Amino acid sequence: LGGWHTGFLPFEPVERFGEYAGNALNAAVVILKGTLLVLVMMWMRWSLPRLRIDQVMMTCLKYFLPVSCVLLVGVCAWQIYAARYVGEVTRYVLAFASLAGVLLVMANAFRSFGGAPRGELAGVWAKG
Repeated sequence: LGGWHTGFLPFEPVERFGEYAGNALNAAVVILKGTLLVLVMMWMRWSLPRLRIDQVMMTCLKYFLPVSCVLLVGVCAWQIYAARYVGEVTRYVLAFASLAGVLLVMANAFRSFGGAPRGELAGVWAKG
């Protein structure tokens, strides 16, 4: 997920904010990414039914392996051919796109919290 790189800043924070503030921001980014990754894994584990090992292996072989191979070839081609020509512009475009994507997801998440309840609660929590 990029390690300590924020994805939103097109520069290294240590160079702009100084050694202490930049490293503090980098450490906060690593901790935040790790926490979000653990939360997503817990959410998926609690939400989805248990998968058998043959289902997991077929998913890995049919989908994850080909996608990862295509991504590997794409990154290699990018590093060899395109990175030196469009690297600076691409950093700013990707930083803006990442920030816009996060803001869009946050706006949709906060919008879904408002409004009237959609249905009755079941079981013990139902209004009696």
